Amino acid sequence: WVPRHRVASLLARGELVEMATETPREPNLLYLAWRGDHDGRALRWWLDQLRQPRMAAALMRGIDGFA
Repeated sequence: WVPRHRVASLLARGELVEMATETPREPNLLYLAWRGDHDGRALRWWLDQLRQPRMAAALMRGIDGFA
């Protein structure tokens, strides 16, 4: 099972074929975590990126645009 939005371009090009499943899957949740005792520049940069609407939307869409 693969989320359709993550492979839309592959489906459109005919590189994948969509088939029905017997039992639909529950939606997956995305969790992010980090150690609270390590507040370095890289973590601050990453958290700043996650606050950007464009980055959050890209993470939710997946990497289909690059496939």
